[in-house]
Amino acid sequence: MQENRKKKGNRVNMNSFLISRDEETEGKTTLWMHTVSLGKHKEYEIRQLLDNIRTQEFLASEDFRKPSRAPGPGKLSGSPGHGSIKLSSSKIAMERRPLSPSSEQVVGSSYGGHVKDVAPQSTSLKSEIMEDSWWGSEEENERGGIVKGEAEQLPNSSLEDVDAKQDPCCATKEGIVKSEEQDNSEELVPDDILPFFIDNTPMFEEQELMFDDVVESKPGVHEKFSEKLRHIGDSDFKSQYLHNLKANALSDYLRTCATARCDLVANSCLDNQFKEELEAKQSNGRYLELHKFRQKLPSYKMRHKILELVSESQVVVLSGETGCGKTTQVAQFILDDWILQGKGSVCHIICTQPRRISAISVAERVAQERAEKCGHSVGYQIRLDDVRPRTVGSILYCTTGILLKFLQSDPLLKKASHVVLDEIHERDILSDFTMAIMKDVLTHRPDLKLVLMSATMNAGLFTKYYNNCPLIHIPGFTFPVEELYLEDVLQLTGFRFFFQRFKMESKSKNYGSHYIPRKKQKQLQQYQDSIGPFIRDLRASGKYKSHVLKSIADPSSEGDENLELIASLVEHICQHEPPGAVLIFLPGWDRISKLHKILSSNSFFRRKHLIIPLHSMMPTVNQREVFNRPPPGVRKIVIATNIAETSITIDDVVYVIDGGKIKMRNFDEGSNLQTLLPEWVSLANAKQRKGRAGRVQPGICYHLYTRWRESLLDAFPTPEIQRTRLEELCLQIKILKLGKIEPFLEKVIEPPSKSALHLSIQILHRLNALDWEENLTPLGFHLAKLPMDPQTGKMILMGAIFSCLDPILTVAAALSFKDPFVIPLGQEEVADRRRQELAGGEESDHLMLANVFNKWEEVRQAGRSAEDRFLWHYFLSRNTLEMLRTMKRQLTEHLMELGFVTSSAYNSLEVNQNSKNPSLLKAIICAGLYPNVAKIFVKKNRVTLYTPEDGQKVQFHLKSVLVDRRDFSSQWLVYKLKQKSSAVFLFDATVVSPFSLLFFGERIGIEKHSRGDGLISADPFVHFKCSQSDAILVKVHISHLASNLISCLVYLILTFCCMQQLRGELDKLLEYKISHPGVTQWDPETKEGAILRAIVELITTNMKMPAGSLSRSSSQDFSDDLSS
Repeated sequence: MQENRKKKGNRVNMNSFLISRDEETEGKTTLWMHTVSLGKHKEYEIRQLLDNIRTQEFLASEDFRKPSRAPGPGKLSGSPGHGSIKLSSSKIAMERRPLSPSSEQVVGSSYGGHVKDVAPQSTSLKSEIMEDSWWGSEEENERGGIVKGEAEQLPNSSLEDVDAKQDPCCATKEGIVKSEEQDNSEELVPDDILPFFIDNTPMFEEQELMFDDVVESKPGVHEKFSEKLRHIGDSDFKSQYLHNLKANALSDYLRTCATARCDLVANSCLDNQFKEELEAKQSNGRYLELHKFRQKLPSYKMRHKILELVSESQVVVLSGETGCGKTTQVAQFILDDWILQGKGSVCHIICTQPRRISAISVAERVAQERAEKCGHSVGYQIRLDDVRPRTVGSILYCTTGILLKFLQSDPLLKKASHVVLDEIHERDILSDFTMAIMKDVLTHRPDLKLVLMSATMNAGLFTKYYNNCPLIHIPGFTFPVEELYLEDVLQLTGFRFFFQRFKMESKSKNYGSHYIPRKKQKQLQQYQDSIGPFIRDLRASGKYKSHVLKSIADPSSEGDENLELIASLVEHICQHEPPGAVLIFLPGWDRISKLHKILSSNSFFRRKHLIIPLHSMMPTVNQREVFNRPPPGVRKIVIATNIAETSITIDDVVYVIDGGKIKMRNFDEGSNLQTLLPEWVSLANAKQRKGRAGRVQPGICYHLYTRWRESLLDAFPTPEIQRTRLEELCLQIKILKLGKIEPFLEKVIEPPSKSALHLSIQILHRLNALDWEENLTPLGFHLAKLPMDPQTGKMILMGAIFSCLDPILTVAAALSFKDPFVIPLGQEEVADRRRQELAGGEESDHLMLANVFNKWEEVRQAGRSAEDRFLWHYFLSRNTLEMLRTMKRQLTEHLMELGFVTSSAYNSLEVNQNSKNPSLLKAIICAGLYPNVAKIFVKKNRVTLYTPEDGQKVQFHLKSVLVDRRDFSSQWLVYKLKQKSSAVFLFDATVVSPFSLLFFGERIGIEKHSRGDGLISADPFVHFKCSQSDAILVKVHISHLASNLISCLVYLILTFCCMQQLRGELDKLLEYKISHPGVTQWDPETKEGAILRAIVELITTNMKMPAGSLSRSSSQDFSDDLSS
């Protein structure tokens, strides 16, 4: 495209136009044409401006809204003759003045925007108008030599001279009419090129807004993206994808558009029917019995005040103590009020819950209170499971993620009359994100009501965020709850810790007689110095025994570190306290499963005790068990994460054991490290846990930390959006058509840091999920619809395309949840050997997981006894494996919805033709986890790992099957997580061949090393060295290289050309497969089959790129190689 351009410095010797924008005044926009005298042309052609500038695209772009840097209309430079374009709200007017015969016009883009893919025509104004052909084709664009610079330069083609006298004739026939404003001006009004907001309708008049219609009616934006995606064939996917791109481009305009109303239409027949049904329930015994219970709730006593505020205000914040009934009652108050007013047919309430189990349990409880089953006036919808209510006169309980799905297809929620966001105090990332979206939605839906429900903590923050909207507080209704702390628990149970003793130079002088490792002495001393005054006060009180004071002097005594203490406390409760369920809070599934095992193996708990683990990732069928009341004489013991703090209510809980820890996901953008570690709870968390006791009778809350520790706790937890990676959120912003990422996130109640946001956007660029204009790519469009992080999502898509889906789904499920291993106390080394057995010699933690799952499914066919022996031998958890199987089915259903598979059977032969090829599986894992790349150096039997991107030294985690390995087939590996604790560890690593990086890395490049070696690069940080003494033999299906020895650098160039050509073909094919989802055809007679077979064969041969890069005897250190 640039062959016609002649450069001299930054100047371009061509004729073109300059368009700029002056400030908007009185609702009108003016475009000024600036002229510069260059020489030859006799006259300016009006047609060329219309031909070369896509007016719609320019006006719809963000750059149009930027202040112009061009001279004002009174400061035009150039020849005495000039022209100007004036755009008003209803027409495009152009003044024409004769130009000097010796002048030429140069027009560029002084506003800093982009005018793309446009080309001049070699026809006159008259012929152009008569042909009604306004825009050049793609081929004409390329011939025209369009280039980009600081301003878009558009070369003149050979133009016919248009005599000024011919213009009026042409105008009278083709739509150019005399302006009423000036006798010497002409007004051009071609309907098919008017910008979308320049028509006869007042721009800001209130009107019904149909987002899809608005987006599709913008031809300029359509042309922009259609040209960009011309290479993608027409398909349903392309239609959806284009709509998403256009909606994101117009997001600023859409947010200033007219308002819209609810789609629900009043139906008197339904109104009467719903009212009669509700009135008939007054004679239903079951309904009346539960209604009496409802009347005792604090929320019921305030229902009139709640309804009054909801009626008068668009947004209401409702805070309530635990047990006040806000979750189950508020939506019912609204529904019943509208039904009794005869407005049931225009009432549909969407109520969100942060977790799947909450949505189901609340819906079932509310349906029970209404003397009906789920599916009538109450229902729920979660991912891959739903019992939906009737479409109107109803309440739908759903997860926050489901509400975001609704927003994809219905951006203004026009099928809803009310939205209730529950548990917003938890400040999870989706809740904060949804609140920001709803703030925009409400400006377009003045009839939509929003109710924000929170626990009492920090409710004022939400009120302020929604412009000081009304706040109503509902007091709780619970029996008194006694609080005991660690010192009380130790005194009560008589439990004594067994501290492991180590030799050390000196013992702790003040507290305790146990020994500690030398490296922890300083930390212990600091802890004892801090807690010392508190212990002295306890000693002075005379209430606590000496062993209690010695125990709390050690930091390991606090929290859930010692599960035997919890077991002892539970046994004490069961022996000495009145009947009532026990609820134990632990930070994660690992601790839950260990405590469950301890209790289950204790003969005391085998009779008359029902032990139930509760975790959000458990199957929902098992989760429902916690709500059932046990038979008389049986005590229920529930072991749960913070899911039981506020999301669900177990009515019969009387005793709460607060482990004091909660797993928090944190992210350090400076080091690009992510952690998921137990942390101390906040005071707000502790209060919520206490509130779970005393629902049916006076209760007790046992905190497994001291009163001194409580004084150090934070008031509120840090919002998740400020402590986690943002890639998934960025994709959600684009799939929801919310426009630019950073401007939107600035509107969140407490925004994330810009550095974390920029890092996430950069990662999405490298994954090819976003282009450099921040548009979703076709790949990004699919990744945004998968319920996982984009790297794991990309791995799944590649597994489907390369027909190795089953093992890749196992890997993806394990990475998204956890591996199925349990850590046996005292048998860690045995467990490590078992892992090595399951790896089967493969240099991959990921393939080891796939092998585990495959072997488990085989053994299950032999019966429960064989399965138990297998699980026991390899230290595996049946529950975790069952969970992974459920997740695999769910992910396959997602792929089926996207069109990549035709059935929900993840093990079907159709999508598993290459599942037995470990080399290909490693390459697919590489494609997903890239750019998480590390380099291996082996020197004198010592392994050193570095991450090339930052030069950081790292280590294999102790659980990795690679940790003891000293011989590797490649110097490169990919990993899932880099996490810092005592050192920087790599979790879940797989050694990959250089070909995997070349085919699935960022790009292929070639350069000559300063020492004379050649380098092939897969990205800016990953290079493969080729020394003169090393020979490469690459079998490439595109061309067979000569076998005679030649210069390594020449050979490298030939190899590079072949690799680059094959990589180019692969990229094109993958782009086609992503934009045309379907099962891969492996027929070698087809281009698709031939290319993919070639790639698979190359990867399978496990060829090594430049041999010098893998030399074991090389004494070169990391810094020398990295500098290359």
